Amino acid sequence: MNGSGYIGGMVPPGFDGTVASIHPRRAGQVTNVLVQDGLGPYFVSLISDREDLTAGAIMVSTRVSPGEPVVRRGETLFLPDRQVSLQHLEVWDGRPRLTSREASRIIAPELVTALYRTLEERTVFHRGMALLLHPCPGDPALREPWLERSRRIVSAGVNTLPVDLIGLGPGFTPAGDDFLTGVLLAHRLTATAKGGGAGIDADTAGITAPEVDVVRARLRTTTAGGATILRHALSGSFPFYLIKICGILTDPDTDQSEKTHRACRIAAEHGHSSGIDSLTGLLWCLSGGDTSVFPTTLDDGKRGQL
Repeated sequence: MNGSGYIGGMVPPGFDGTVASIHPRRAGQVTNVLVQDGLGPYFVSLISDREDLTAGAIMVSTRVSPGEPVVRRGETLFLPDRQVSLQHLEVWDGRPRLTSREASRIIAPELVTALYRTLEERTVFHRGMALLLHPCPGDPALREPWLERSRRIVSAGVNTLPVDLIGLGPGFTPAGDDFLTGVLLAHRLTATAKGGGAGIDADTAGITAPEVDVVRARLRTTTAGGATILRHALSGSFPFYLIKICGILTDPDTDQSEKTHRACRIAAEHGHSSGIDSLTGLLWCLSGGDTSVFPTTLDDGKRGQL
């Protein structure tokens, strides 16, 4: 990455969109432009900070308001107040660029267990789907019907992709969609560890063609934000923060405890619970969907074990 600016590899070469929302960040903001195709609505994001990169983002400085049009035609982006050339931007595809050996480090049982323990140690990480791992007695979130439904879905095991999570839960990207993104990353890492490489497609990443079709058919049942991350994940592309986490976890020169704590902190900084939700999905899938991880009900507040 050369730092001169980036455009996601899944940004369509032509689109007509409308600014749907603007979210402040520590560095700049993220502007979500709503566009639509045959699979339904999704977002192209205008960003100012590399940390917000996705395969559907364009790094560009802009001042727009909700409801205003944003249009792309080839290498030109048309904003309400000006035109921007995209020719100088580096394409960022969001794919984990890992060797088989590096992917094997991430999926190793000892690292998966260490990540689980790190999530368990600090209550700041106990939110969203992570409450399935560490239910805290008295937490009002445990009474949410979507969380109990999520528990039942994931307790069925990993033999099939948990597509019933799509659209389930709160958030700009529903918790179930974030969890499923982590699951798809786990499949990608597992296939890479077996020698599949970065160019593998969905079928060779442990996801069947019918499952891919089901996810695509259900994109309209979730939010535009959820549909966006699932589109990307199905194509093997993941947000910058998840790629960053992969890089940290593959570092052979960093102490395991430091790696897991850094990974969890980065996840916790992404959205209210989105990063933790995705990390939980990753751990669930890499642990083989071990149902002993999850309590029989969310009312007893018992903690599971990997």
